[in-house]
Amino acid sequence: MPVAGYSVGRDIKLVFVDENSGSVVTWPVLASADFRPDFRTLKWVQLDGTHLTAELPAGWTGTFTVERGGPDLMDYAVQAENDYYLGRPSASVYLQQTVTNPDGSVSQYRFTKGAVKLTDAGKWTGDEKVTQTVSVAFSRCLKVS
Repeated sequence: MPVAGYSVGRDIKLVFVDENSGSVVTWPVLASADFRPDFRTLKWVQLDGTHLTAELPAGWTGTFTVERGGPDLMDYAVQAENDYYLGRPSASVYLQQTVTNPDGSVSQYRFTKGAVKLTDAGKWTGDEKVTQTVSVAFSRCLKVS
């Protein structure tokens, strides 16, 4: 539920789905998520000396911080590595993002043809929680509703 007319972190719901099997990929508690559109910049000079630039969409990237609540994320990364060395197709995921907007409406987006990479399996110290980091890259983002 938005607060004071602004979106806050709890206004988002993320569901990862394995595109090959259709099964939901379950991970521990997502603590934070960020998304960025990527672009490929083209620059050229016309014969008359005019400089031109174009920005071409080049997918989306993101980072997720996960509070380790079990072996799920590490198991996912290890399975992806094993599949690679056994010559199996790599897992592709899509991400369904549902956002409750400040006006109460709901927006849904689907990030497609995604690759997931465990970039930090966590730091284990004393009685501190273990935080893991995941990087993702998607080909497209489509508005669902």
